[in-house]
Amino acid sequence: MSIPPHWLRGPDLDRFGVPPVLQPWMHERGSLTVRLRQEWPDLRLQVLREEPGALLADEIARLGLDADEVGTVWVREVQMWGGGRPRLLARTAIPHWGPENPWAAVAMLGARPLGELLFTWPGVERSDFEWSTTLSWAPTRWARRCQFDHQGAPLLLTEVFTGITSHTF
Repeated sequence: MSIPPHWLRGPDLDRFGVPPVLQPWMHERGSLTVRLRQEWPDLRLQVLREEPGALLADEIARLGLDADEVGTVWVREVQMWGGGRPRLLARTAIPHWGPENPWAAVAMLGARPLGELLFTWPGVERSDFEWSTTLSWAPTRWARRCQFDHQGAPLLLTEVFTGITSHTF
């Protein structure tokens, strides 16, 4: 049995002992893809999983859904590589999936980063960040997540920092 994730909000990030060099990355409100490309021009994205799937229990709770109202879910998991090392692991979960979902274009991204959609579409709103040091689906010391809303439809994005500095996280 895996340890259930524990999420904290806002200023609670300081409780995790995040190295000072990583803190600006954790607080970045713009596109992490853009920032990663500035640091590692050879940045590439590897799709690990992209298919209908299931929300995790903590994702259901975060989205404020009951398990029976989730519907079909689109799950996309990717690893971003730069400088020959994995830098960021990300999981996107979109409930109520179907052709009418405003996020339907996510299924067409292929090896393109999600940020290419999120930060170009008008009317997309982003929640505040939550922080975790324990995830059930990925080994990590530091992760963040937030919810994006587009035309009333939620998209939950979790990003795990796997190698932003020369330190081993």
